[in-house]
Amino acid sequence: MNWDGGGLSAQDALVLPLGGSEMQIAGPCSEEGLQNISQARTLLEQRVVSEDDAALALQLLESAAASPDLCPAAYICMAEAYLSGAAPQHGVDHDRALDSLVAFACIARSSDQPAIAQAAQISAAMEDAVLAPRAAQLLRLAGSWPELRGVALRAHLVQLRHPGKSHGTPREEGCGPIDVLTALCSDLTEARELAVSLHQNLR
Repeated sequence: MNWDGGGLSAQDALVLPLGGSEMQIAGPCSEEGLQNISQARTLLEQRVVSEDDAALALQLLESAAASPDLCPAAYICMAEAYLSGAAPQHGVDHDRALDSLVAFACIARSSDQPAIAQAAQISAAMEDAVLAPRAAQLLRLAGSWPELRGVALRAHLVQLRHPGKSHGTPREEGCGPIDVLTALCSDLTEARELAVSLHQNLR
């Protein structure tokens, strides 16, 4: 479905496709960013997309993403372009898609938590070779976004199996692999306690 941004304001939430489903990105987005996203999606959703149109669309999205006024939605649009293979010169490119999702997570707001969860699911389905080079970034982000803990830890474990290809792990307090693993165990403990409590209340 073509999407031209008609009737939307810079404050509105945007509903965008990603990996075969839709996600909602809360506003605000700058007027210029919204216009760039509108034009880019119109170009990418043509029945036949030429390399020139795809290049222009990606340029518009990169411009929106680089704007001083943060526009997280632009990164989601770029990720979708690479996941779907909409740009013929790139085809399906999970490396570029994950780079876009990581960039999105770096500037996402608390209202984008559902989108982060969806991005984490998509990232978790990617191959180890795509995840491993971004282990350090994912571990850092997992400190802010619990939804990314599982995929971040998996990326780090892949690095451990292939030490020659390691890109290093973050040294910041609270975002190392042990911190992520501890947080995951804590999540599991809380979930178990909640399940027990619910079971007792339902008896």
